Amino acid sequence: MKAYRLLALFAFDVVAGPPPRPTPAVLDGHSSRRTDAADALSGDSKPATISDHVASIRKREVCQVFYLTDDETLTESGLIVAKEEGGPAFPDEWKTATLEEVQAAELAESFSEKEFAELVAARELTSLAKSKWSLDLADVRTKLLGYQPLSPKSLRVKPLKLGSAAPAAVGSALWMADVVESFIKEATVLDRVAAVTSIVPIVGCAVNARARLEKDDFDGADVIDTALCLIGDGLLLSPLAPLGILTHVVRAIMSMFEAPEVPTQESVQRARDAAWVRFLDDNVYTYIYSDAYLYPDQGFRYKLQSSLAIEAMAIQSRGAQRIGAANASSHFALLDASRSAEEKAEIKNGTLEAIHRIRRRVSTEIMRRQRRALLQLPTRLREDMNLSLESLVEGYNKNFTDKITSREMVRHYTQVNFAEPGSPESPTNNAGDVSRQLNEIATHLKNTPPPMPSLLEVAYIAGQSKGLEGVDPRALSPQHFIRDHLMGLSKQKRDRLALHHALEVARFLQGNVTEDELSTLWPSNDVKMVRELQLLIAIKYGRVYDGWKVKYARERFQGPEAFFFDKQDPTAMRYLTHPDVLPVQSEPDSPEYLALVIEVDMRLIDSVLEDLALEGIDISNARLRVHRLRKKLQGQKFGEAIIRDAVARGRGQSQHSSGAAVLPANGTVRAAV
Repeated sequence: MKAYRLLALFAFDVVAGPPPRPTPAVLDGHSSRRTDAADALSGDSKPATISDHVASIRKREVCQVFYLTDDETLTESGLIVAKEEGGPAFPDEWKTATLEEVQAAELAESFSEKEFAELVAARELTSLAKSKWSLDLADVRTKLLGYQPLSPKSLRVKPLKLGSAAPAAVGSALWMADVVESFIKEATVLDRVAAVTSIVPIVGCAVNARARLEKDDFDGADVIDTALCLIGDGLLLSPLAPLGILTHVVRAIMSMFEAPEVPTQESVQRARDAAWVRFLDDNVYTYIYSDAYLYPDQGFRYKLQSSLAIEAMAIQSRGAQRIGAANASSHFALLDASRSAEEKAEIKNGTLEAIHRIRRRVSTEIMRRQRRALLQLPTRLREDMNLSLESLVEGYNKNFTDKITSREMVRHYTQVNFAEPGSPESPTNNAGDVSRQLNEIATHLKNTPPPMPSLLEVAYIAGQSKGLEGVDPRALSPQHFIRDHLMGLSKQKRDRLALHHALEVARFLQGNVTEDELSTLWPSNDVKMVRELQLLIAIKYGRVYDGWKVKYARERFQGPEAFFFDKQDPTAMRYLTHPDVLPVQSEPDSPEYLALVIEVDMRLIDSVLEDLALEGIDISNARLRVHRLRKKLQGQKFGEAIIRDAVARGRGQSQHSSGAAVLPANGTVRAAV
């Protein structure tokens, strides 16, 4: 950027006669003047180079006042150098660049910066970068994304040349197609890891966790909080957690175990599983849900939004650079007096079309990458990281079986029989029998580990996460997923395929079938695609459900009642700060719910359920449900009804310790808003 100030002076030497009409420019934070490209190049058959004119610039000492910063000076050769670094302020390619090339690069950067700001603002990411990362857009682009401005020699900013032999319309169309195709290739292969890794120092917690592990600076609550933070890192940023944290987490889960009075196989297994389920419900799932009441500043919500935002910005930055280059290239082509009006019109229209297509592709690529990231969450949480649920449950079960056979547990259950007073017999105990019994129980528990949540269950919970607020709605759309993978499918068949699998997922969410029993119906018999569609539908079910819950909470708890809502309903706090878990009671196979999940008119749902027998699905119960719901829906809104039912079912559940915190003082319930 410092070289631009030198080039601005250089333009005055190139132009003969009166000073050209100047154009204001802000270069590297310093106000300067830039000559108009058409005026600067008029009358020159071959633009001069920087090396031809740099000597004359150094003779004018006044340029130091207007165009040099405090850390720059002019060398004997006439080049600007940084005083502290002692090297050239620009690469060698700038020395041989023509004025036209330099101004094209500068103009491209100007367009690129403006376009990037607009693309980021359109997705409301500007405030996130400023408030959460403490970075402006320029720093995000350079420091996090490693953005490099276009050089004057870049082919992207070369003036548009259509060729004398080609008609204007054909040449412009080919140029436009090349610009768009080049960006599509770039966007498709853009490395997600590089972008997301850049924010690890900002939103990650592995470094702090590693330091605390080395100092052994943990108590029970800290271990869980750190583990949850590392799980969030693993889901979105890095699958590697510090060595040793797993042991601490397992011990924390063990502390939740309450030994039964009688050590039977069933009672011990029930107590073991209860501690594991409590850890999942009250810690892992609640962290993924990330309600603002329990996680006001950080939580999984912050990590998810940050990772999706930086990846979107990486795509936007590339797109903005391409748009800037296209604008600059066509700008100088339009100034060419030798071009006909027809050619200029084609160039202008072609440029606008190319820009429109790049913007559309930016939006589509962001949507697809968001969808891909969300579909990876269930598998990552279950098994694809160091601190996965699979590794946790294995460590917990091993630790548990070791503990259940320990001397401590044997002593806990040993009964001592004392002899009658005055009897010479010594007291006896049943320690041997207890030890054998506990070893038998441990063997059984090793073969029957605690229950692992299925991928669809994790997907349903992830769909309720507050981190999904602001995600492109198309990323959660089953219709868009099917359309992307089955482009030739008619809308009617697409709707029916979406409904088919939505009903399948609904049966699973209700606990009527297992994940392995779900239909694999797909035109090409691609089981992988079917499972991804079903995961997406489960995520969408969670999103719709939480939307209803938020609306219910805002309408139900506001004003003075917000201060006492936990007194009116002791389970309300837990309900509002925890996600819904399986089996659900929200009637996911009802027409209204289905219509919102797969984004079709409810009349289509009625028509299909009443007139079409979908392959592999017995819909007789669904038909009966339709008629039953008709009566129910006449007197109350569906969403409010299922939420009230869910709150009522929550009565009697254990109160979450964190959820029992002091209520907010602003008169509203932050948990839902």
